[in-house]
Amino acid sequence: MVVNVPPMGWNSWNTFNKNINEQLIRDTADKMVSEGLLDCGYEYLVIDDCWARRSRVDGKLVADPEKFPNGIKAVADYVHSKG
Repeated sequence: MVVNVPPMGWNSWNTFNKNINEQLIRDTADKMVSEGLLDCGYEYLVIDDCWARRSRVDGKLVADPEKFPNGIKAVADYVHSKG
């Protein structure tokens, strides 16, 4: 497959390191839309590291309830709703 531009996105680690939370990601999605990044070809908002609890539940990663009280699905649904 050939595309006109490479996949472009914004990565939380580059700006906030481990200091992320649900509201920050929602605000970032809003800003990506309002500042026109989607129109420039940005497609992804990557929640990189430090979103999960330090321990797994049944062997699976689980969102840190203090940082993401509504869970990752709620945040992902919000980001996807922005386009």
